[in-house]
Amino acid sequence: GGHTSFRQFIARIAEALGKKAPHIHVSSRTAGLIWRLEAIRSLLTGSTPLITRESAGAALHSFIYSSGKIEAFTGLTFKSLEETTQRIAKTFKVEV
Repeated sequence: GGHTSFRQFIARIAEALGKKAPHIHVSSRTAGLIWRLEAIRSLLTGSTPLITRESAGAALHSFIYSSGKIEAFTGLTFKSLEETTQRIAKTFKVEV
């Protein structure tokens, strides 16, 4: 396993999809404003919000997960994040 920030994770996905990674820093205050405006927009248009309170919060915080315990318990190992994002991006490109 490895440690990856949300920003690094999104950048990897963008790269795998051949897209430009997000590059604008957003403060917590700005993120709060954006998800609220997006909620209003989605209510007025009847569409699904592109950014929610939860997604804005997740983008601003660091989360570290370790697969060590489950790997030790089951004897299974996981594929690397790089390999997984490449595989899923390839599938996504075919389906879209």
